[in-house]
Amino acid sequence: DAYKINNIKEIKKIYNFAEWCLDNKLGHVSNAAGVSFYEDIVKYKIILKTIPYWIKPKLFKKVKGLFEIGFGKNVNGYLELLRVYNQIHKTNFRKERFY
Repeated sequence: DAYKINNIKEIKKIYNFAEWCLDNKLGHVSNAAGVSFYEDIVKYKIILKTIPYWIKPKLFKKVKGLFEIGFGKNVNGYLELLRVYNQIHKTNFRKERFY
């Protein structure tokens, strides 16, 4: 809903909370953030376009495998996210999984 009404303050809170969960030392909290947030956000076009702007490279490195899982068989979608992300951040992230 925050994306639909362009509520930047709320969107920022969501990303900050997801990152906090991921960095949490309790495994079940970190796992929940990975599965419930990072794997799923790539399924929503409105959110997918904004990932490079909300997720900094240090965090992107941690969660890019979760994004790949979220894309499932849509390898081209994942490669396009990497391409756009790299272009915006001047990084060189690559596909690493072999399935």
